[in-house]
Amino acid sequence: LSACSLHSVKHAYDEPLSQCHNQLTQQITHLKKSGFLDVQDHFIQYFEFLAVDRFLAQLYSQAISKKQKQEWIKLAFEKAQFKTFVSLQNHGNDSHKIKQFKSCSKRLYQNLYGKPALLWSQISTQQIQPQNNYSTLSRFFGGYWFAKWVAKPSIKKEKDKALLLWHKATNTSPEAITWGVTKTHKERVKVNDFHRVYKNSSLQLPNVPKNKLEKLFQYHTPQWQVNMSPSSEDLYNDNHINTPGTPKFNNEWLINTNQAQVFTHSNFTFFNDKKLLQLSYLIWFPQARYSQTGIDWYGGKFDGVYWRVTLDADGQVLLYDSIHACGCYHTVMINPSKIKLKTHGESDPPIVAPIPWVDGPLQLTLSANQHWLIGVTAQQSVDKNYTLKSSNHLRSMETPQGFKSLYDNKGFIKGSERDERFFLWPFGVDNAGAMRQWGQHATAFIGKRHFDDAYWLDDFFERIPQ
Repeated sequence: LSACSLHSVKHAYDEPLSQCHNQLTQQITHLKKSGFLDVQDHFIQYFEFLAVDRFLAQLYSQAISKKQKQEWIKLAFEKAQFKTFVSLQNHGNDSHKIKQFKSCSKRLYQNLYGKPALLWSQISTQQIQPQNNYSTLSRFFGGYWFAKWVAKPSIKKEKDKALLLWHKATNTSPEAITWGVTKTHKERVKVNDFHRVYKNSSLQLPNVPKNKLEKLFQYHTPQWQVNMSPSSEDLYNDNHINTPGTPKFNNEWLINTNQAQVFTHSNFTFFNDKKLLQLSYLIWFPQARYSQTGIDWYGGKFDGVYWRVTLDADGQVLLYDSIHACGCYHTVMINPSKIKLKTHGESDPPIVAPIPWVDGPLQLTLSANQHWLIGVTAQQSVDKNYTLKSSNHLRSMETPQGFKSLYDNKGFIKGSERDERFFLWPFGVDNAGAMRQWGQHATAFIGKRHFDDAYWLDDFFERIPQ
């Protein structure tokens, strides 16, 4: 069947396009073998000028009309273009070769755009699904079916510990520094008549123009109140590890705390058959520390925290959620006028923040050293500023040694490994605790769930009847 599919695809190309296709697949094969292929998004086999994330893969079966298929192909083409471009740039390809790639992939795209049914006739929904980030082999040899029952009390204990920090935060006022976004000439305003953004999409996506998307990011960007170390005996009493920064390469990756930046990412998700817009913010710290003495099982170099805003079809916030950049400590804050938690399945549910709903924009409180999310309030005054930048910048950053990705060819930040990986491997999460790239965040040890899963909201929440 695979051979027939390849034959049918090649049969649709004339000689110049066939040469283009061969050239493109050879480039991608070389990038993969040399370790420079960016792991974000998933190429479609035989159509390597298209790539999908978990949402786009699920949307594939919903593209019925020619117009819907063309819109889907355009989105997949844009993902593949950027994925291959940053990979070639990091590999040191010159501008001529990159220009050749862009020209060739665009011709393949235009050919398919004119007759999109070819893709749907050759490729099934199952064939384009990104791989999950769980190892079946590790779970088998680690005795997962037994380990998950043993681990349940420990997982509950960790969640209770996190909830306790939320309660403590409401009764204490430790020394803290608050970081807010640097003001621009643009007003931070909401997009009016949000329902209109759906009208420009045949797939019923919230298609927000770039300038309005920037305004949305500006409006919803949080303040970050970071607690300082509570102990004068702390080895890092200069609070270097509690100062946000930006990744910098100097023979190895580090976090430069002289420049604070927060990295943004937009994507879509499903909920109750609606397609919703999500705005994510990623802040970096040089290190996380959980223990002052002995082995620090959970601490290590680099620490990142994601904050995500899910907008309902009316433009109002449906819920907020957060993880560390390792995928751990998934915490949600739900809008009680819109949704509620329902009975969950096998996968362990996220932590529900034990505080009343607060209308945004918000100020987030992070604990000292571990950077756990422990408080959410309305925005207040700030002490220092940060700037916003697209998270795509992390996939190819200019350094004295050329362009480099913050992430390796498996999507991890080299050097961010945690010792917890030595006892959490039976749950199938590769390199548990390490900081990882978008799309690689497994967020559950029991069951399977990813931060970017297309239907995870439907798994845990239901709408409140209006």
